[in-house]
Amino acid sequence: MNRFLSYGLKLLVTGGLLWWVYRQLPIGEVWAVLRAASPGLLILGLVATTLLRLTAAYQTRLLTAQQGMTISTGRIWAVNYEAAFYALFVPGYVASSAVRWYRIAQPDGMRMQTAVVIVTYRIMDTFVLVLTGFLLYWLDSNADKPQIIGPAMLVVLAMLGAMYLLVFNRPFARFSFRVLDRISLPAFVSSRLHKLKSAAGLMHDLPPKTHALVLFYSFVKHFCTVISGVLLVASLDTNLSIMTSAWVRPAVFVLTMLPISFSGLGVREGALFYLLEFYRTQPAAIAAISILFFLPLLLSGFVGAILEARRFLRK
Repeated sequence: MNRFLSYGLKLLVTGGLLWWVYRQLPIGEVWAVLRAASPGLLILGLVATTLLRLTAAYQTRLLTAQQGMTISTGRIWAVNYEAAFYALFVPGYVASSAVRWYRIAQPDGMRMQTAVVIVTYRIMDTFVLVLTGFLLYWLDSNADKPQIIGPAMLVVLAMLGAMYLLVFNRPFARFSFRVLDRISLPAFVSSRLHKLKSAAGLMHDLPPKTHALVLFYSFVKHFCTVISGVLLVASLDTNLSIMTSAWVRPAVFVLTMLPISFSGLGVREGALFYLLEFYRTQPAAIAAISILFFLPLLLSGFVGAILEARRFLRK
């Protein structure tokens, strides 16, 4: 019952946010903006997103190898697309991560190790994503940019930094968990802290070379994210600079990771309307940008659907 209630609430949030965004927006104007998009820049922007899956697969393989798992980079790449398919129907990245966890753990039956890999990867990758967005926001010299974004990103970076230390710094982790054990916390919080504690114990001995490679490929991955966002925005006729386009995509990407809507629908649109109104961007152009930002997820989900269909037919 609680699962259905949660599902219904998130469906309501998604629908409500989309209705709020599009209630006074002429669809014809949005379509006109999309029709005028540059095909070359649009295709380049979509191609750049394919590199995200490849780098993510290689990063995950580095971490699974640390746990003694045998799954290949190619199989992880396919799993990422399969998870993208399910992400179209389940809220946030948490549920789709469950698909990744199940499929990656299958070959070796190493479920706990897979959970550790996914938690570790998510902390490292999100930290680099937010750091990239913050640096690009800081470099944006436009006086109209929303001033709240900088402090908000710093707060998120501080939280992710603490989680990073919990996973990779043994003395900090031991001290933190001793403090937390003395605090009376709700059961669902305690259970998650216990899982994080397990993840920390298994990843404290990650070799520096592997650690550096995972971080390096996170920067490569999010550089592709930024380039893709710049190209997608540039394909449209907008008043946005390259630097503004560069930091907006990572900022919106972080918000769509919240498990409150389906595939970030509604959250993505609401965030873009809030952020880009500071730059006096036309509403139709903002709506077109949100559609283009969603398109790579839709295409990844389509590839995942083909892979899932092939798996089903082979059974």
